[in-house]
Amino acid sequence: MAGLELPIFELPLVLLPGEQVPLHIFEEPYKRMVGTSLEQGEPFGVVLRDDEGARSVGCTARIDDVTERFDDGRMNIVVRGEAPFKVLDRFESPEYPTGEVELVVDEDVPPIDKDAAASARDAFAELAERATGARPEPEELDGASANRAAARDQAAAARDA
Repeated sequence: MAGLELPIFELPLVLLPGEQVPLHIFEEPYKRMVGTSLEQGEPFGVVLRDDEGARSVGCTARIDDVTERFDDGRMNIVVRGEAPFKVLDRFESPEYPTGEVELVVDEDVPPIDKDAAASARDAFAELAERATGARPEPEELDGASANRAAARDQAAAARDA
């Protein structure tokens, strides 16, 4: 889907589809962005921004929960990643940063090599155990996408930090 206009939130993090992330919203443009998203029930985009600048690929985010509201309009929210997108163009709307994006759709996925998938799950479980101190149960990884498995480990690492 090309030409979708989406509010863009540049953050020092990568949001993955299926991942939940808490955010503290305090800058005026982003308070307006989140307010609009809440009113309209629409997602916004999250794009990684670091010392190298903003990336051209991101993930749509939908607000799952508003955990706290402050008198000055700040809020704590929890968002969930939904769909990856590619930024086609960026522009400043009067209210908040916006961009024209194209959703990235999985195309023609080849048949799964069961041996390669089992090997990848084993390697991932070993890496997860090294990173978090806990090895995921095999049923946690059965049928899990790479995004969901990575989000699981990222959440566990953040929780343990």
